[in-house]
Amino acid sequence: MKRYVSTWLCVDPTGEESQYSQMKLKGSSSSKSFLEIYWKNITVFFITCKKFNDNVEFRLYTNAVVPKYIGNFNFDLFLNDFNVEVIHVEFSYRTPSGYYSGWRNQFFEFSIFENIVSNSFDDNDLHLLLDSDCIFTGSLAPLWNKAKLNGYLTYKIPYNDDKYINGLNRIQLKKVFEELLNTNIPELPEYFGGEFYLTSILHMRTIVHEFKQLWPILLDRHANNKAKFNEEAQTLSYIYFKHNFIFSEANDFIKRLWTQPFIHRNVEPVDKEKLIWHLPHEKKYGIISIFNKLTKNPKYSLDLTNERFINVLSYYSTVPNIPFWIYISRIIPIQLVRVSYYFLKKATII
Repeated sequence: MKRYVSTWLCVDPTGEESQYSQMKLKGSSSSKSFLEIYWKNITVFFITCKKFNDNVEFRLYTNAVVPKYIGNFNFDLFLNDFNVEVIHVEFSYRTPSGYYSGWRNQFFEFSIFENIVSNSFDDNDLHLLLDSDCIFTGSLAPLWNKAKLNGYLTYKIPYNDDKYINGLNRIQLKKVFEELLNTNIPELPEYFGGEFYLTSILHMRTIVHEFKQLWPILLDRHANNKAKFNEEAQTLSYIYFKHNFIFSEANDFIKRLWTQPFIHRNVEPVDKEKLIWHLPHEKKYGIISIFNKLTKNPKYSLDLTNERFINVLSYYSTVPNIPFWIYISRIIPIQLVRVSYYFLKKATII
């Protein structure tokens, strides 16, 4: 049985870009400045995983041309040294124009799953697929051991009933579930995050088969202005529900950490013990600082003591606390914008 740790990058074609809420002001989703953020995140993803895990195989799934360099960093050499297998995947499930305003690349995960099951032979192999803005803080052995019990792990996010999640709340999800299943559901379905995916090949085959049946139905519902799944997490939540893949949770191992000092912050001291930190807000801040720190000499970075290595991750990602200088560096630009807006508005009124 093999264990795979993978991440992915799906690039929007020029002229078909979409909106990504954490990447505002970083250019269009097909621009070099936008994509460079993700290549750096991918680098940190594999360095942090390699630090604590030698017994896994690395894969990068993408529809993009992989750059040889990121600035002065030899990305091609890095992928080779870290034995990252780059697998090019055609995006077969791009949503039509007007389907949903954001995250048009999210159904790329199903193209990845299709590629995996088409090229796999051992149904017991375990595949962990994560968003590239995740970093690792320890050995994944406990995660693999738990996943072997049922052949999967899912990451449940306990949203309130009326919390909108990419266009739908759980009340609305329930209605869509019921219409698709042609039956009443006594309780609101759970929402499972799409940044974490872990199943055996056997279970992945079920998910691929189910999605291929579901995809034309989603397109038809869109064409007829009916509520449909707008992104992969809503879709996976439905498939998990239908096939009872909901009883083995990964919540002990991963958390979606919102680290903003001003708007919303859900980081707690105990979160430092999670094996995987998902850091959506840090993809263009802390993870870039970690990239700059660790890529000066990636192999030397792996030789740091675990304590020093995690301290680097903790400091720049602001988990569990925001260091004073990072807080100041982030709050000053915000205050400058507010002051400038105040005086501009006052001058306009005068």
